[in-house]
Amino acid sequence: MPLNPDFNGAVQEGIGLTQTTTSKGWRNSTAQAYLKPARSRPNLRVETNARGKRVLFEGKRAVGYEYIQNGQAKQARAAREVIISGGAYGSPQLLELSGVGDAEHIKSLGIEPVHHLPGVGNGLQDHQVFRMKWRLKGKPGTYNERIRGLTALGEGLKYIIARKGVLSSPTNPINAFFRTRPELETPDVQIQFFPGTYDNMRDRKLHHHPGVTLGPTLLRLESRGSVHARSSDPFADPAIHTNVLGTENDLKTAVDAMRYCRKVMEMPAMQGFYDHEMAPGKNVQSQSEWEAYAREVGSSNWHPASSCRMGPDGDAKAVLDTSLRVRGLQGLRVVDASAMPMVVCGNTNAPTIMIAEKAADLMLADARA
Repeated sequence: MPLNPDFNGAVQEGIGLTQTTTSKGWRNSTAQAYLKPARSRPNLRVETNARGKRVLFEGKRAVGYEYIQNGQAKQARAAREVIISGGAYGSPQLLELSGVGDAEHIKSLGIEPVHHLPGVGNGLQDHQVFRMKWRLKGKPGTYNERIRGLTALGEGLKYIIARKGVLSSPTNPINAFFRTRPELETPDVQIQFFPGTYDNMRDRKLHHHPGVTLGPTLLRLESRGSVHARSSDPFADPAIHTNVLGTENDLKTAVDAMRYCRKVMEMPAMQGFYDHEMAPGKNVQSQSEWEAYAREVGSSNWHPASSCRMGPDGDAKAVLDTSLRVRGLQGLRVVDASAMPMVVCGNTNAPTIMIAEKAADLMLADARA
């Protein structure tokens, strides 16, 4: 596996330090980078503690937005367009609550259909990660050790004074991209290297002993799931079906990726650093044992996408056109990761920001036309 200093360059394959949207030790969220500098603009108003209820239509044109704030129904009217940016879970739910989606499903919610668009909520994809853990020897300086005792105090001071150390580091400071099959043109798996270990994702309580976690992550999934409103109540969570390992090829790729990670850790250059494999453990050897482990630990990498996907004219499954407009309607766009035709082969934060940048350009161009 070659060293790669720039995963976003001409070649993605290789191993290297993670590239992040951070500045001076802080995560540069969209609120920090975009909203905060614009807060004083007279044409911007932010309503908080508000839940979207539905888009308002006059015929097939979106003309506004109804929302619930502090128990009261309120409306905002649109001079030009309504933009939905609810994410891969929230956007299809809001469209269905507004009467846009599969007409039969919308009727089952007790909502009058506005526009039949069967692709809404279908096609959901999310990177799946299968975490493997090793206990290390000695005191190599993993996160497990650095967040305890005097070492933790030192890390806190290091961050306060210089914005460096563990508190300024990404969760996975090293990443690698590789192909499970040589005939593939580009990588289909990302390995996330976390310099620590924990028992479960809910509390992520780090172990007292040093350890490392390798998370092989499927990038080019075949399987697709769905997300749909299950009630006309906007406060009710949608029904999310991730369809993890929904095809034989996805399952095979997951096993091949985990076998590769074990192979990496058992190379002579690595053997001196670790004590033993904690999970899945060397007792897992056969294909069926690997498959069972994949089904047991496979989980979301928090990159949901493609539930309102773009597509060309004639694509019956497409929800949006290539300008992010909802097909068959006027004055309505969806701008978030749900627009991706398929989930990108890497982390989704920066690509989603790019989608929003492009959408802003498209809207400005239309306004000037």
